Amino acid sequence: MDVAMATAERISDVMTSDEAFTFIRKVLGVTSPEDKVASDPVALLNEIVYSWQENIPYQTIHSIATPKKDRHLPTLPEIKNDIMAKFGGCCYHHNVGCYMVIKALGYRVALVPGDANGFRSAHVAIIVFNLAGEDTKHLADVGTGGWPTFQLIPLDFEKESPEYHESFLRYKFVRQGDLILRLHNAESDPAGANFFKISLKDGWYTYSSIHYNMPVEVSYFDEVMEILHTQFLDDLQILNKIWCKAFPKGRLLSINNATLLEEQEDGSIKKTYLRSRDEMITVFKRHFPQFDENIIKAAIDDELVKLDFNRNDISYAKE
Repeated sequence: MDVAMATAERISDVMTSDEAFTFIRKVLGVTSPEDKVASDPVALLNEIVYSWQENIPYQTIHSIATPKKDRHLPTLPEIKNDIMAKFGGCCYHHNVGCYMVIKALGYRVALVPGDANGFRSAHVAIIVFNLAGEDTKHLADVGTGGWPTFQLIPLDFEKESPEYHESFLRYKFVRQGDLILRLHNAESDPAGANFFKISLKDGWYTYSSIHYNMPVEVSYFDEVMEILHTQFLDDLQILNKIWCKAFPKGRLLSINNATLLEEQEDGSIKKTYLRSRDEMITVFKRHFPQFDENIIKAAIDDELVKLDFNRNDISYAKE
């Protein structure tokens, strides 16, 4: 039995097909998934990928709010419960959760590792097989850290994919040996270019490197993901910075510490500095009501989280 099938069997014990269809209808708001999986499985997966990022946030508040002695690698049942409740989490939550769902629908899928910001295997991604014919591969990635990926990405390009423009971001993929590099255009994403601190090449920076021909079991990620969820690492800012990001109607909605970013219909980003702990709690309750107020307070009050409620206006590039 190959690795992808072994992984799928273990995950299928956690998520049944009935639960997956219920999740798609009630949480993601996708209509008639039972009909679509038979009539147009590619279109259904694209709906799932898009609706996932509309409804389930990339967020760090649960990890930060968890007492240090209780922090741990999320279990598969915990991930299932978190996506069902629209809590989300970091990339591990999102893509392992999405893997559970689409595997339960009957797609042939595998988890593959990605490297990000100097950390090997710090990103989890999904490969879907045989959607456009025998031996074809598509990348499904709903856990890109609050950067948008609203569709499946065909991996049949020779050297470079078409350029995608979704929400504020322009991005593309480049083949480099056994890796697929995800590149972001720095002009469309100056904040990301600043955060990743990676030198540019012709105006693009590398967000992640994906080992697309390396299917692995979920347990492959245990060591690095345990570290990311339990130990403070300044370069990744999972346990010291509040992030909560989603894309309702395909537009960015993001709380970055004490800053609220809202993408407008014309594509511009409206920035609001939050001026107090109470205002921050109010904004969370308005935009992300699924989170309990005590969780929000615990994250805000964590000793590693440094909030500045007296900021002056600066450029978005420095967020």
